[in-house]
Amino acid sequence: MSRVLVLFLALYLYMIPDGRDFRFSFTEKPVLEWKDFKGRPDNQSLYAALVNTGISQRFAINYEGYLIKDSVKITAYFYPELSWYKAEFATQNLLKHERGHFAISELYARKLRKKVHDYRFSSSDSRKEIDSLYDEVEKERLLMQERYDLQTMHSQNAEQEKRWGKMINTKLAALDHWASKE
Repeated sequence: MSRVLVLFLALYLYMIPDGRDFRFSFTEKPVLEWKDFKGRPDNQSLYAALVNTGISQRFAINYEGYLIKDSVKITAYFYPELSWYKAEFATQNLLKHERGHFAISELYARKLRKKVHDYRFSSSDSRKEIDSLYDEVEKERLLMQERYDLQTMHSQNAEQEKRWGKMINTKLAALDHWASKE
């Protein structure tokens, strides 16, 4: 009976996705293409496209509750199944705009890597401290994403798109040392 249970458990674990099927990192593929957007378009939406990106963090805590800095892994991800576009509106300008959203997520992943590196974890509850750093950076990231859409009018303002593109690239370059070493 226990062999059957072990076999079913092994089969179950084998079938669980490892995360690579439903997302990829900025390091793996920094330049999005329309073919990467695999979600079903929301025909009720006024938008021509939607890109879903975010930042994840993984870390280990030692037996005393302190963060092991060498264990920290912070990654900007793109989620293909949650990202979509309406083919009739799929222009290179719109794609470039959506790429900008992914680049903003990478920018804030780099900022978080730097903050974690520079932060002196003083509490034996480092989980709260790193979560606080993450929350702070995530709020900033979301605000920048909103400003980007507002100022570029969701890709419609070409002059603002150029300005934002330069600004994002400059900020990424300034934090190049904090790019993922995957």
